[in-house]
Amino acid sequence: MSTAGRAPWGYAGWWNLGAGFVCSVVLVGSTIYSFGLYIIPFSETFGLGRAQANVGMMILTMAMAVWSPLVGSLLDRVSAPALMAGGGVMLGIGLCTTASAPSLGGVGSAIAGPVALGVAAAGPLGVGTVVARWFRRRRGRALGMVAVSTAAGGFVMTQLGAYLILRFGWQQALAITGVGGACVVAALALLFIRSHPTEADLRAGGEVGDEGDPELAPGAAPDWPTGRLVATRNFWLIATGAGLLLASDGAILSSKIP
Repeated sequence: MSTAGRAPWGYAGWWNLGAGFVCSVVLVGSTIYSFGLYIIPFSETFGLGRAQANVGMMILTMAMAVWSPLVGSLLDRVSAPALMAGGGVMLGIGLCTTASAPSLGGVGSAIAGPVALGVAAAGPLGVGTVVARWFRRRRGRALGMVAVSTAAGGFVMTQLGAYLILRFGWQQALAITGVGGACVVAALALLFIRSHPTEADLRAGGEVGDEGDPELAPGAAPDWPTGRLVATRNFWLIATGAGLLLASDGAILSSKIP
């Protein structure tokens, strides 16, 4: 039997999924889910009210909305491991800059720039794109696991963040999280993430049968240029529904810890 598509311990798609899962845990857990941990110490440092401090979450989510279409386009054109590793580095730069910024303008710029770009590149968007390429028959199961990674990040990274804040203070905690997260994400992306499987890879992993991969056939994938996409009713229904859900979720996440 051909061993194409197999890592030394099994189908390479599962290694892509596992590495991507951890990347998403780190990226989402250390930003969106851990945001509330920093509200009180950050507010005390800069003399802010709760509503003013929560603007940081608004900046993060809106900036991710701006960066995500660019990242999605790049995922179709460049190496996914390099892009995701770069996202990890951006996270580290952004969190370290936030920790050392002397003004609110510097904090906002760091959140809107490298932090949001890092989450978009190496978080669920990048991970889900790669995983969808490696799974056909078990795609729903694989993407369901990707979805779980964000909640896992909320559990793991908030525990770590709370410990670091109590031990070192919020600024050092952010810097440690940024440097550690950048190293973990970059290493996993470069070692285990692969941009595209071949048909032989998918066949060896049991994702397609003898008939081959229908998605690789000429003309099988529909063409969705941006203009056609934004003119589609279903796109706006999905985007609006998801946006309302995530907006309410973000409000809860930023407020429940304080």
